[in-house]
Parts: sequence; C-alpha cells; structure tokens
Amino acid sequence: MSAEPTQHTFDLVVVGGGITGAGVARDAALRGLSCLLLEKGDFASGTTGRTTRIVHGGLRYLERGELRLVSESLRERDTLVEMAPHLLHPLPILLPTYRGDRRPLWKIRAGLLLYEALGLGKGAAPYGILGPEETLRRAPFLGAEGLRGAGLYQDYQVPLAERLALENALSAQEHGAYCLNYHEVLRIEEEGGGFALTVVDRLDWSEHRYRARAVVNAAGSWADEVSRRYRPGLLPKVRPTKGVHIALRLPIPHAVFAASLRDHRLFLAAPLAGLTLVGTTDTPWTGDPDRVEADEADREYLLASAAQLFPRTPPGREDVLWSYAGLRPLVAGAGQGDAPARRSRGHALFREGPEGRFLTVVGGKYTTFRKMAEDAVDAACQALGHTTPCSTDRIPLVGGGMRDPVVFREDMCECTRRIPGLPRATVEHLVELYGRRCCGVVELGAERPEWCVPVAPGYRDLKAQVVYAVRREDAHRLDDVLLRRLRAGLAPDRGLGAAAAVARLMAEELGWDEATQMREVEGFRDALASTRGG
Repeated sequence: MSAEPTQHTFDLVVVGGGITGAGVARDAALRGLSCLLLEKGDFASGTTGRTTRIVHGGLRYLERGELRLVSESLRERDTLVEMAPHLLHPLPILLPTYRGDRRPLWKIRAGLLLYEALGLGKGAAPYGILGPEETLRRAPFLGAEGLRGAGLYQDYQVPLAERLALENALSAQEHGAYCLNYHEVLRIEEEGGGFALTVVDRLDWSEHRYRARAVVNAAGSWADEVSRRYRPGLLPKVRPTKGVHIALRLPIPHAVFAASLRDHRLFLAAPLAGLTLVGTTDTPWTGDPDRVEADEADREYLLASAAQLFPRTPPGREDVLWSYAGLRPLVAGAGQGDAPARRSRGHALFREGPEGRFLTVVGGKYTTFRKMAEDAVDAACQALGHTTPCSTDRIPLVGGGMRDPVVFREDMCECTRRIPGLPRATVEHLVELYGRRCCGVVELGAERPEWCVPVAPGYRDLKAQVVYAVRREDAHRLDDVLLRRLRAGLAPDRGLGAAAAVARLMAEELGWDEATQMREVEGFRDALASTRGG
C-alpha cells in the first residue's frame, strides 16, 4: 500500500485520480518527473466507474462531422488494446435499421466505410452489412417486422473500467510516482515561484503540505471546484452532462446500437457479466457532482428504449437490477447552444498561474484519456523546461506486457493445474482481471489455502483477491474492493451477498474492530439502495 511520501516537493502534483489523472501521473513518471497524485475518494470512484464500459472510436460522432475526434479515438482505442489486452475484449456491435428509420442502410454502410478508413483498417474487423435473416440469427430478440438489415462493426468492452484507471496509477507508482487516494486538496497557494498544497487525509484526518513546481488539475467534473481552491475568480471550464445506465436481468447474445424512438438518439445495449447494460442518457447537470444519481425519469427513458429491442418480451421495472449515473466533464463554451448529446467530446487544456504552470485538462472521453494525459504533461514539461518525450503509447501497463495473451493464459492454466482450489475457470478469471499480475494473487492462495476459495457462494472472486486488493492495490474501504477491485460489483446484487465476508477479511488486514466492520457493511448497503432499479 502507498504510504505518505517521504519527500514534500515535487515537479508535478496531479489532482484527480480518475482515468485521466492516473494517466497523467503515469506519463509524468515515465518521463522522469517527480510526481504526486491526489484523489479525494478512491481511484476511479467518480466518472470513470460510471461509463458505458467500452473503448470506441465514436461512430456516432461521424454524423456531426467530427472526423478528427473519431480518428484520434480509433487510434487511442487500438493503443489501449496493446497496453492492456487482458482488460479489453472485442465487442461486435449491430446497428439495426427498420423501414422508415432516419438512418437507412445505405447511410450506415457509408458510415462504416468511413469508420474503417479512419481507423486504417486496424484492430476492428469485422465490418459489414447484414441482411434481415443474418441480423435476427445474431440477435433473435430484435423485432422482425420492417427490419431492413444491420450494420456490423467492432469496438472493445472494458467490463471493469475502474481497473484500467487503477493499472495506470499502479504503473505510475512502479515508475516512481506517489499515488494517494482518500487525500483531498483543501487549498492551493502560490509560493516561491511554485505552488503549496494543503491536503487532508480523509482516513485519519491528518493534514499535510506539499509543494509543486507545476499542478495538473485533472478532476473532471470537479475541476472548477479545484480551480476555486486555487483562485476563486477563475472562469468555469466545465459544463457537465449526466449519463445514466441500467443493468437488466435479461441477457442478450449480441451488443446493439439503436436509435430511441422518443428522440432518435443512439443508445447501446451490451451483454455484461450475464446481464445487459443499457445506456446512456445525456441531460444537463448543474448540481453538486458528489450527489449525481439516476432518477426515475432516467430509468424510465432507458427502459422504454430497451423495450424497443425486445418487442416480444419487453423488460419491465422488475427487470432493472441496478443503475448508475455519472457526469461527463464537457468543455464549457464548446457548443453551449447545442443539445447536450450534440456537444463535442473533444478535450481542452487551460494554462493559468505563474508561467502557465497551473494546468487544467477537461472534456474528452474515457477512450482518449492517454492522449489527454500526453497533452497535459507536454504542457507541464514545456513550462518546466523538461524535454523527455511521451512514451505511454509504447510501454504496456503493469498487467500487460504479455507477448501473446492467449499463450500467457494457457501457460498460467498449466502452471496452476495442481494447486487445489484453482480450476481453469478461476485462473482465466484472474488473468482477465490482473493480466501478468495474477501471479501475485496465486502466490497468496498458495501461502494460505483457505484464501483460495470464493469470497461467498455464487461469486467467482477469491478471498486471496481481497487480501491482494488491500496489500497491493490501495483498497481502504469495503466498496473499494467490491465495486472497483473485484468482479463482484457486476453481479446482480453488486456484491452485497459477499459484503460481510469481505469485511471480515479486510478487518484482518486493516485492524478493524467489529463495530467498524458493521459500519462498512451498512454503509455499503445504504450506498447500493439508491441504485436499485424496479
């Protein structure tokens, strides 16, 4: 686990431990900058853990003519596949079209051809147009009446989107950065030509003071709040919109990208851990970013949209297992007159403070975080006179680096086949979550055979994973483990059935008493209550 830094002066302090901030810290560390990452909650506990869980080129942005954004997104998508092949899985997607649709088959064909061309034909086959019969063979749940066919293309799913951010933070640590979750920045002051940051540890409420030659504000939808803790008068840079997803108990065999009959906006329904994830909405948000939740109108919109895909067995409220809401930190002033769904997902970088060394990066999307981080660190290096170029597009994450992921998986299955409690399915599960770091979990299971069993009946995660999350992945709270370290957070109950057992394991590692265990379990239960669907 990370400890408080022994040094208190850094080249760069990064505020915000989501996917972008973690990417900035990794980039800075790889360039040899001394770096400190500060996150007021857990890593990826904000917007990053509330996405559609895919990395994609942004096919729908072609209709708005954002060719540069699509090209960049496709390039970044393919780079992420190389960096972390264990976390990204191919996701074939259908775009069905019906008689009278605003997007006829010829238009879909043209869009897919352009999408493939912008991606240079790399890493995203197959592309094509399917007739009605083949469309229904792949997605028999769709309605047949008026079906003209479908476009077929492929992007990538990241079932555990939170772990991609975590691996960036762990990679940053591996290269010398300090990455601290549960550390909130209270004040940022100019001092000695640089910055002094007053920080509170939200676990023990101790205060600390760090100095930085430059600061990157990568707090996403919280970026304006961080800016105000530096200079209250700075202009707003973020205009968030709310996105909501629902998880349905109805499994589907194929992902579908379809247009809502209500407003013709595209939404995605994708298989996820035996469930179906449907999203997303896109509505303005002006409230507290810490209090964003899915409301009844959000869930009703997505449920009605999903019902289009299941004309014979439309899902009802009882089929909604859980939901979640997150904020997109869109750039303020960029197309403000447009409807939220039509505003650009491009990113922007703002330079403020002495010599432009208070840098704020906002906008963008999950897929393009690495490029956002590169641009931010480029600007920091320019201000600091540091000339080392970016290398994050060539160096794999800590769980990556396998020459051949399939061979690595088979080798792990062969090496562990004599270890009790580690059948092939369990080893494949560990490889999918940890990549080459799965060896650390296996070693814990070999050390304590009683840890080499599931955390609770009906779950795939092992007790050894809980111990590993605390010892090696900076997990401090029950929801850190269940929602952002293990696969249990994707279960129909989001891991609630394993909460007591996981809390007992964490208590052994963290020294919790029985009262603390009970508070953690009750707090987790209360947090999930607001996400229930039907």
